[in-house]
Amino acid sequence: EFHAAASEFAELFPRDRAPLVTFSRAIFARYFALLTRALGSGDGAAGRARLPNAKGLMRALAAVAGDVRESHRLVPEINVLDRASETTERTVRGRVEASFRVLERKLATALDDAEEIVANAADASSRVDATPPT
Repeated sequence: EFHAAASEFAELFPRDRAPLVTFSRAIFARYFALLTRALGSGDGAAGRARLPNAKGLMRALAAVAGDVRESHRLVPEINVLDRASETTERTVRGRVEASFRVLERKLATALDDAEEIVANAADASSRVDATPPT
């Protein structure tokens, strides 16, 4: 709908793009805010809903790229390609960081479990060694 409206506006008012640019900036600010919330910004906010899997994320970012290219062609003044690049980078970086945080927690848990097993084994071994022969 944006593409059709922007095209029609440019056709009707070719010399006065300021209202289109102002409107487009506001709309795309909302679009990228919503996109960031939907895909995750990677800011580590607690309580964030589960992110889409990697394939879902790639499909979503591909759809954004397609939408943004046409929007940039219609209203290049708003630098929507730059915003899309920033959002994509932040989303992917956040996704990688979140994955590493999960792996780090799993590794810490596994190490804690291993330490407990070793400590229990050492304790059991020392009790066996301390038992007087019969």
